[in-house]
Amino acid sequence: MENSEYVLTVYCLVYNHAKYVRNTLEGFVSQETNYKYEVIVHDDASTDGSQEIIREYAEKYPDIIKPVFQKENQYSKKVGIYKTFISPMISGKYVAICEGDDYWCDNNKLQKQIDYMENHPECSLCVHNTEMIKENGKGLGILYNNSKKEEDYTVQEIIECGGGGLFHTSSFMYVKELRDDRPRDFKMSGAGDYPLAIYLATRGNVHYFPQIMSKYRVNAVGSWTSKNTDNDVHEKTAILHKSELDRLDDLTDHKYTDSFTIAKDRITYKDLVKKKKLGTILSEKKYRYFLFEKGFVKCMRTILKILLKKN
Repeated sequence: MENSEYVLTVYCLVYNHAKYVRNTLEGFVSQETNYKYEVIVHDDASTDGSQEIIREYAEKYPDIIKPVFQKENQYSKKVGIYKTFISPMISGKYVAICEGDDYWCDNNKLQKQIDYMENHPECSLCVHNTEMIKENGKGLGILYNNSKKEEDYTVQEIIECGGGGLFHTSSFMYVKELRDDRPRDFKMSGAGDYPLAIYLATRGNVHYFPQIMSKYRVNAVGSWTSKNTDNDVHEKTAILHKSELDRLDDLTDHKYTDSFTIAKDRITYKDLVKKKKLGTILSEKKYRYFLFEKGFVKCMRTILKILLKKN
């Protein structure tokens, strides 16, 4: 371990998450570790009582919870929250992430990941499985990854998954120094975890644990998925993301061009699903692959979702 008071820093972004953030904070303070860790909780001027809950935990656990309260919303000002407010406060060798509408459900999560990374210095990012839950907290019966195999993922696999399907942001633990080295342009709009995972994969091994150690709240109030529902917005976002993938391809010296092409096709496929273009999906081999890749049941669910959608 490096000579630092905290081995690990967790950061949590909160904005009007009063309905959920208590579960999130409990997941932080309930971790059982043999080292010190800190949690930076950044509240972006919430108006729903989130700050009061965060203050309660900061007062009860002052050695763990380190709050940052904004008086004006920084996201709306296009301020880089991580770079401006969070990164300067991080003192840990490793960094973990969990947003204020998700939470950890395994008290040994941090210890398990730290132990692995300390014993495998070639590991740049350690992740695990996550369960998807409804906005009200009830289970959906869906896991982020159906694999029960502990394994390392390649750069190609991470690129081709398109930012979903292998692991969720709430499972991330990475080496801070590597993120600090990331080129400024190695990013995508509204999808910070995906390009970060790609970059970290180019700098070391990405290790996956199949154990479920976090819960991802689908369509939580204020989340990216809840906002990105309009077809026109979805299409513009798809076009932008494909352009940004071309930039990442350039930044990686075109070593993974085939994988970036698959990722862009996956974005187009998701846009076709959104627009209910079943005929186009069935007529082209590459889109049929995405439709069938997760099995018959998932395929039929997608088809029914398209056919039953209201105009």
